Amino acid sequence: MGLVLVSERRRPFTDMTVEEKLEMGASPKRARPHLKRNLERVYDMFGQLKERRPRKAGTLNGGEQQMLAVARGIMANRRTATW
Repeated sequence: MGLVLVSERRRPFTDMTVEEKLEMGASPKRARPHLKRNLERVYDMFGQLKERRPRKAGTLNGGEQQMLAVARGIMANRRTATW
């Protein structure tokens, strides 16, 4: 339940890996127990991110950064997202 905002600004924390940023998206306490399931869900939706999970987020191209931003929103385990 709840709402998550997916920001257009994709630059913060560019030194973190793709997977670290996704895990950070699961920061609401109630999302943590579902971390593994949500990671699998995100990687199914965005296969390109799965291939790039060990890479630094700052090395992704613009489209990949957008995918990562949306995927982080999904990781919050909310019912509604807004862009």
